[in-house]
Amino acid sequence: MVNIKFLRDFVDIIQKGLDLEETFDAVFDLLDKTVPFDSATLYLYHKETNQLEMVHQKGDKIVDLIGEIPFDRGRGISGWVSKQKKPVILPSLTRARPGKERRFSSFVSLPLWVGEKLVGVLNMGHKEPDVYKRIEIEDYKILSSQISIFLEKILVKSQLQQQNELLKKALN
Repeated sequence: MVNIKFLRDFVDIIQKGLDLEETFDAVFDLLDKTVPFDSATLYLYHKETNQLEMVHQKGDKIVDLIGEIPFDRGRGISGWVSKQKKPVILPSLTRARPGKERRFSSFVSLPLWVGEKLVGVLNMGHKEPDVYKRIEIEDYKILSSQISIFLEKILVKSQLQQQNELLKKALN
């Protein structure tokens, strides 16, 4: 079961005034305490290019499946999941495809949407099967929406800081 009591800790991260990389580290550390994973990967959506870009990873493996298959917003399942409005949960990936090692036995992908705006995709993988259960879909929807809102706030804050720096330079 997903533990969603950590949501109040997001506010603490925002208030620390960390840079983006430190913020992503803090979010993944917090996520690691609430949802079990061996590896997790965050992809952010860039409207200008209509593509997802991997921006942060925790663990030794990039978490994405079918990376060789292209979709509208990028390769792999993240490109497909980005068009969904609900989490994709694969509880048991017990067989490897020929030529592909079995990296994860359980997988969840959270499309990160704020209203009609795509923020990105968060994938988590675990070596054990049945870590992520379809019966917990509502918990993953809540987690997805909270992370989406948090990331949008962080990204807007980062853009404002960059614009302020440019403005300061222009005025000097």
